[in-house]
Amino acid sequence: MCIRDSWKGGWKVVFVPTSQVVHVRGATSTAYALAEYTVRLLAAKERFIQNHFGSRRAKWYRRLVRAALFERYLLYTLAAKLTRSPDWEQRALQAQARYGAVRGAGLC
Repeated sequence: MCIRDSWKGGWKVVFVPTSQVVHVRGATSTAYALAEYTVRLLAAKERFIQNHFGSRRAKWYRRLVRAALFERYLLYTLAAKLTRSPDWEQRALQAQARYGAVRGAGLC
């Protein structure tokens, strides 16, 4: 539910710090699904920042996301090469898919 629409509709928005939310995602674990999910999530976050904080901050958000995704890609790839662990290799592949998808979508 959108907070802004709730306020406009006359709803009272209440924050309950003791509440817990469980997010259940789909069971698809392919690199494509992960990349698509990442692109949609980051695009939604960027729209939120632009709508509530302006274009300038949204631009900085894009830069920070690009740097963080690239850093993760480099670190996971390095860890995979040093440890030769299948777990780190999988993480490196996922990081590469996310970074590539976000760059391809023009978010970075």
